[in-house]
Amino acid sequence: MERFNAAVIGAGGMGKVHVEAALASPYVKELYVVDPDQERIKLWQGESRLKSASMEQILKDPSVRFVTVATPNHLHLEHAGAAMKCGKAVLC
Repeated sequence: MERFNAAVIGAGGMGKVHVEAALASPYVKELYVVDPDQERIKLWQGESRLKSASMEQILKDPSVRFVTVATPNHLHLEHAGAAMKCGKAVLC
């Protein structure tokens, strides 16, 4: 089984569901979470595979192959478009 690094953009609301699903996946090696509110990311601070990151970090990191966008709908195009331009597989 090939494992890969993934990222979740947005850790509130649906982002929590996306993070939990990614952490439950046997395919996700490391999970990066992008959110301006660091308090949201602290929910998972005991999870060794989870790391906080900036949008720029995940876009530049070739090891991040999959991105899920869980930001408010009006931001999906901006975030998903940027990730796709960098060759990431994207789920909104």
